[in-house]
Amino acid sequence: GSAPNRYLVEQMASLGGGLSGFVAAGNDAGSQMSTFLTRINRPSLIGPSLEWKNAPPIESHPERLTALFPGELLLWSGRFQPESEIVGRFLAQAGEQTLSQHLSPSTTSEHKGIATRWAREKITALMAEHYRGQPEAQLEILSTAIRFGLITPFTSRVAVEYEVVTDEAGRTHRLANGLPSGSRLMAALPSGGERERRDVMVGVMLLLTGLVMAGVQRRRLKSEGSS
Repeated sequence: GSAPNRYLVEQMASLGGGLSGFVAAGNDAGSQMSTFLTRINRPSLIGPSLEWKNAPPIESHPERLTALFPGELLLWSGRFQPESEIVGRFLAQAGEQTLSQHLSPSTTSEHKGIATRWAREKITALMAEHYRGQPEAQLEILSTAIRFGLITPFTSRVAVEYEVVTDEAGRTHRLANGLPSGSRLMAALPSGGERERRDVMVGVMLLLTGLVMAGVQRRRLKSEGSS
């Protein structure tokens, strides 16, 4: 289709340790599927893992490393205690060869960009927990987003502009509905504001009609009681 749910597909692939791919309308689906199956059948690295020494429990994202496929970039972020001497190793299987890479992260300085990326990855993991029905995840999402200044489904940011950039008067433009190519509405979308005056008049008329009917009913009951 022209508008697949990319977030759903990519998250399913990520949680399952696989790959995701999308075929655009009009492209050769057969050749793209063949290329995709070739990639997923021949991972570059199998069973990647990280081992640490002299380190307390490290909050890392992603928590579990998965197989690395050709053309894919594996990014990992970890939060270390400051001023700690930590050494580690990255281990993986590349074909018949075992890959081992020594790691010595610097914990003496802060890296704002890396910290922000770590926070984004943490929020992504917490959102998965939230969708699985864990209410406590929302509070941790809020605290992490506020601390690192990130936008989430539960937080937002406000931009304040103090300088006027134009002297022209405001104008109203009607914009067409941006449906994806090849899609069509199953039913009319609800509209707001266009029939407000008519709806108010109809509501007032119904209210007056109800008051009149109530008065007639009251008088009829009173006359029946007196007779």
